[in-house]
Amino acid sequence: MERFGGRVEFLAVQEDVVELLRKGYGYTMIYNKLKNESKITMCYQTFYGYVKKIVMGVEPKKRLTATMKIKSSYMVLPVCLKKIQKNKKRNICNYTDLL
Repeated sequence: MERFGGRVEFLAVQEDVVELLRKGYGYTMIYNKLKNESKITMCYQTFYGYVKKIVMGVEPKKRLTATMKIKSSYMVLPVCLKKIQKNKKRNICNYTDLL
């Protein structure tokens, strides 16, 4: 699928999604129905994100990716190493040391 292809697909079925939500259907049921009817090809996470963002007006929570974890580790590591160097006998870095 091309970039932003999911958005185009979702906008094409947005009225159907809103109607099914009003009838009480759940997100997964709506996704499966549209997928079985070949109206959408996007994955469930993409569909769920567009429902939350476009229909509900809520920004979905972003999942913590491996890159984010690595970047945050690099920011914390130098502080942790300084604490270890000061306390060579302990040679550990507690979470409370970073606060």
